[in-house]
Amino acid sequence: MRISTSHRTTRQLGTALVISAALSLGLSACKSSPEAQDEAAQNQPITLSDPEDLLQTDDTMLAVRVNFGGDLPGAIREMGADENWQLIANLLEDPVTLFKSEPDVQVDLSALDTERPLYVTLSRMGNEDFLDAAGLGLPTRDEEWPTFALYRALLPTDDPALMATQFDQLVADFNADKPRSPLATRSFEGPGFLRVEIAAMMNSTRLPPGERMEQAQSWLNALDLENLALPTAAAFRPTAAYNAFVEADSELAVWTRFDALTHLGILEASMSRATNSRHTSGEPGLARFRMENLSRLATASVLNDPVAAENEDISIHLDATAEGAFFLDTVLTRTSQGARVGEAARSTVELPQIGGSHFLALDWSVDLASVSETIIAPFWELQSKDTAVTSINDLAANDMLARLGQTQTAVPMLTALAQYPMALITTAAFSNTAVPMARAGTLRAFALPQGGQLPVGMAAAMVFDNTPGMREQLQQLLTMGQMALPIGLDAALIERDDDAIELRLALGTTVSEAFEGTEMQSVSEATFELDLNKLGQLRALIPAQAGLNSFDRITFASHDGEGYHSYRIAMDAPGETVARTADNDATLLTAPTFRCRTELAAAAFYNLENLGSDAHAKADAYLGTFSERADRCIEPTHPYAAQAKARLEMAREWASQLEDSSQPVESVY
Repeated sequence: MRISTSHRTTRQLGTALVISAALSLGLSACKSSPEAQDEAAQNQPITLSDPEDLLQTDDTMLAVRVNFGGDLPGAIREMGADENWQLIANLLEDPVTLFKSEPDVQVDLSALDTERPLYVTLSRMGNEDFLDAAGLGLPTRDEEWPTFALYRALLPTDDPALMATQFDQLVADFNADKPRSPLATRSFEGPGFLRVEIAAMMNSTRLPPGERMEQAQSWLNALDLENLALPTAAAFRPTAAYNAFVEADSELAVWTRFDALTHLGILEASMSRATNSRHTSGEPGLARFRMENLSRLATASVLNDPVAAENEDISIHLDATAEGAFFLDTVLTRTSQGARVGEAARSTVELPQIGGSHFLALDWSVDLASVSETIIAPFWELQSKDTAVTSINDLAANDMLARLGQTQTAVPMLTALAQYPMALITTAAFSNTAVPMARAGTLRAFALPQGGQLPVGMAAAMVFDNTPGMREQLQQLLTMGQMALPIGLDAALIERDDDAIELRLALGTTVSEAFEGTEMQSVSEATFELDLNKLGQLRALIPAQAGLNSFDRITFASHDGEGYHSYRIAMDAPGETVARTADNDATLLTAPTFRCRTELAAAAFYNLENLGSDAHAKADAYLGTFSERADRCIEPTHPYAAQAKARLEMAREWASQLEDSSQPVESVY
């Protein structure tokens, strides 16, 4: 077998996963009542009847769903995407084509039913000890460091036994050709599908030398995979995002819970350059390396905040049509806190409907003032080494954004943006009080005739709450704007009957011309359209690096549903863009009142970032902060209490080996 890329099969499974905690109920002691009997039934494991029943096992961090043979592969290739996306295109078109392109490969996957979806999940099994400790900002042992990741492929087939034989042959051929990056597998037959557990190497710098195939198989065999625990009926959560994931006919879809993304972020960090450096300065250097790694690995837990969480889970969908349209959808299930924020954000405002031919159109309406009174600030926003963080602007001084950029890990930041988006947006909106935030707005941009002073023009109307001093503040900003843009900027302030003040702007025309004869429209959700064909000759001036050469029209739409919200980005799709809808069949997840993991991880994140100076003082601050917070949130009877105490002693031992000033470690890359 000849496969040109050394990690090809691993990447086939892993690339799609990168695109991008079970809940238990108490059992009443009264068994004679109907309520108690129903509750007892709810705590029984669900019956395994199809592959979807394995998507919400307690170990699942992320799931990918593939529907074969659609139009998405062609759309991806038309985009001129990189090699990873080309691999995904091949997988979506036909998994066999991934191997048939190699000259000497004989592949038989005839037992695979490509008319049904294939699922691949990423599991935390085999790395639990590392993830649990790192997620709390506690030391991890060298032997616990992830070297393999467990992928679970759920292959649709009418003949699981034949499918197992064919897949085993495929893996055997691959391992014979690529012994340095082996795959170890175990297969289990299910009703109408084959479950394949795959151990794939993920961190070669940490993998001891030797027979890697044997190491992979030994690691896999040590896991209790035959008795995979199914979720209970009570723990199974048919949320809107999950239902959209399993029920939609999307060609490629991803689903995850935000709580599970913490562990995915830790795995990502464990493969970063910084956490795999070579310590070359003896015992003090090794101690510094280990302690600073506690801070690096804690990032995902610090950014993941269950108290501030507005969304429980998310599904992401990619689709395309034969006519060349491309769709990106997201569906997010709200938590109880998210429902309160969503209710506060709802706002229907009457705005002028600006006519004419426009290449850009934007409408939005959100009551940020009400949202600001409803959101819960994430813990990391309230913490810093010296002073409390009160706004996004303060973060620069506290190095939060700079640190996230330096870690080169995307999962924690993406988690924060999607888990509590309104908390972030509101903080950013109100951090600069010099520029008031509009409650709603409409904007249209258009090409102007050649020979004029400007190539493009704009007309916009924005509505502000008519609070004391608002008119004066807007007038001052207008004066500054007209001084900065003396050519063609016209404006008007209008007192409205709904306790609001409307600002109308026109660039390249006048307010009276732009708004002449306009009717009013109700705006309650966000929409966006960019039609490059309406730019005319100006389109040739758009630089190639802007990435707009592959599409003519880009649109955006949002939807506020019962217990969820959804968004759609469409490219070259004709007509009106409508966001995806879903059924939410789960009660809203109640936000907890404490965030033990987040606060404990923050002790390491903030105190152990850089131990090049004052190392002992910083280590003492970490140990003291962790101990104080652990006393509050880890009961002595908690199953992890003894483990936490033992690992904290490891940290004390490392701290005793530190020097107050030491050289940074050397990278192995």
